[in-house]
Amino acid sequence: MSDVLLDERLAHPESRNDALEELERVDGERAELDARVLAQVSAIIREPQSVTDIRKFASLLVNLDAEEFIPPLVEMISADPECGSDYTSSYMYALGCILDESEYACEHRKTSPQPVTAENAL
Repeated sequence: MSDVLLDERLAHPESRNDALEELERVDGERAELDARVLAQVSAIIREPQSVTDIRKFASLLVNLDAEEFIPPLVEMISADPECGSDYTSSYMYALGCILDESEYACEHRKTSPQPVTAENAL
């Protein structure tokens, strides 16, 4: 798969969903994805109406696990304060998974105090 060609196909709404399906098939090769592809996927997050299956797209975001997706996900979730849009719950799921796997979360877990239990409370 050529990242340049994929980048161009993601940019055009008429070829976008086919390109997203192709991107799903390269699961596990996230490290090899071009920054332009990640930028296009980030842009698509801001256009949820252009995606045929928003749940499948959210799963793709989780599989790609790119911290670059965090700002547009937060932006879109924040733009729907009543959580009434079709995409909001899918985006919340994707954001939670990406945050859970992010370097920040990993670092926070390492430095966080242990939870209080009956054994260590006293």
